[in-house]
Order: sequence, then structure tokens, then C-alpha cells
Amino acid sequence: MRSYYANHYEGLQRAVQKGYDGAQKGYGTTLMKTAKLSKADGTVVADRCHLAFDPWSRMRGLLGRASLAPGEAMLFRPTGSIHMFFMRFTIDAVFCDRDLVVIDVVPSLRPWRMASRRGAKVVIELAEGAAAGVRPGDHLALATIEE
Repeated sequence: MRSYYANHYEGLQRAVQKGYDGAQKGYGTTLMKTAKLSKADGTVVADRCHLAFDPWSRMRGLLGRASLAPGEAMLFRPTGSIHMFFMRFTIDAVFCDRDLVVIDVVPSLRPWRMASRRGAKVVIELAEGAAAGVRPGDHLALATIEE
């Protein structure tokens, strides 16, 4: 008789293969939606912002990736903190409240570090230097949500 853990492990493997087949292509579109992220004045922050709203996509995050492409980001909701354990590259982290008002920006967050901000309900991870024009108090908006 097979153990619970063996069955659970095989289920996780099937989910990874189904949703994240082909790491070169980025995140599987069957599990994660993308949207355009911009400031209230219309300035585009990220052309492709992956939305990590469910537990699996939040857990997976950017693990296993070598970098973020220009114009790419990942938005985690709900969370007020992130960690960079097992990451291979530096990112900029933008902490926002539930209405996407920027609380703080942490530039150049290196691997094996952690960051959190009181009152943050959303964290946006961007490529290093991509958050240079984002300041506390800025209002961000998501548009054009795609499957």
C-alpha cells in the first residue's frame, strides 16, 4: 500500500508538469494570470505582471528562474513580507496597501534576505532597477488582466 506522502508528491509533480511545463517559456498560463501594471499617471511599471493570488503560485514565486525579463514583474496578494531564500538574482520590492498605494520601495534586495513592511497587503517584485520611478504614496493600477 502506498503512503500518503508518495501520493501527495506525485500529485505535486503532476501539477508542476501541467502548469509550469517548459521553464524557458516562463510561468504557465493555465495557472497564473498576467496584467499590465502602471502608475495613476499612466506610466507603465511592468508590461507583464504575473498575479500570484493562490497559495501554489505564491509559494512558487520566482523560484527556479535565472532572472526577470525587462518589463516583467510578479504581484503577491495577500502578503506583507517576502524572502529571497534560494533565489539567484537581485530584485526591487514594492510594498503596497490593499488599494495598491505604495508604502515603501526596497531597491536591490539580494538573495538570502528578507523584507517586510507594516501595513503592506501586496508585494510586487520587479527586476533590479525597474522600481526607480516608483515612490511611496504613488497609486498603482492593474489593467488588461489576461489568462
